[in-house]
Amino acid sequence: TGSSDVKRGWEIDLPLPLFDWGGAARTRARAEVEQAAAQLQDTAVRARSEVRSAWLTYRTALDLARQQQGEVVPLRQIISDETTLRYNGMLASVWDMLAEARNSTQAVASAIAAQRDFWLAETDLQLALTGTSPGALQGLTSGAAASTTPQGH
Repeated sequence: TGSSDVKRGWEIDLPLPLFDWGGAARTRARAEVEQAAAQLQDTAVRARSEVRSAWLTYRTALDLARQQQGEVVPLRQIISDETTLRYNGMLASVWDMLAEARNSTQAVASAIAAQRDFWLAETDLQLALTGTSPGALQGLTSGAAASTTPQGH
């Protein structure tokens, strides 16, 4: 408009209600604390569930790997030896020998797969317990040790 407004005097800004004793802020803070506590409890329940599930998977994989290594593979070896004796005594054919060799090979492959599943389950359990993979801490410590040694030594 081309004119300048000049104000003289004091201005005061007061929030309403005039006599606020902090009840709204206190209620909001209490609600935030309760929400954080609920989130903490939910996280704890989820973590326990994850560890329990990883532990059951670990124990199952361990039992299967031990059974394969301790019972199935030695049993297949005994059966293979018996089939060889039957073949040497001309009581079994070449086809029986080949079938037994295939079965023994499959038993060993199953034992190796069970061992692999065990190691994977153990890694998952360590991840659930610590939140990091088992090799991560070793990699950090060896990386820190390697960085402190001078180059060329």
